[in-house]
Amino acid sequence: MRDISDGAEPSSQDVQIIENILIQQKLPCSVLNVLLHYVLLKTNMNLNKNYIEKIAAHWARKKVGSAKDAMLLAKQENKKYKEINEVRKVRKVRKVRNVSESSNTNVIDMPNGKALKLINLTRHVGFHSDDETIGYLLNEAYQQL
Repeated sequence: MRDISDGAEPSSQDVQIIENILIQQKLPCSVLNVLLHYVLLKTNMNLNKNYIEKIAAHWARKKVGSAKDAMLLAKQENKKYKEINEVRKVRKVRKVRNVSESSNTNVIDMPNGKALKLINLTRHVGFHSDDETIGYLLNEAYQQL
């Protein structure tokens, strides 16, 4: 904790959180160090007790035993949550211009898997937004009618 905060002493609450994790979850010190860095990066350098305890319990159940394993798991979890957040962004109320160019808008609700495919398609074809991709696909479908 001192390294992260430029030599400043950690608060007594932070020390208590760390001690509890060491005692309750029995994680190796190297794993705890990775856990601390991961949580602090994810929470804008705020050591949230519930958040770190939840992840520590998860890592203990997964039997993470080394810093290397902890880093690998942290990367996998981070990637997974980024994908989930991207899908959530897409699933929020989406407004797309109607193909008939009226001022009305349609709301498109789609399953998570389809939303992720839309994100990937948008990246693949080089559009700047999912709205552009949907508009393009709707235009193509409209022309086929």
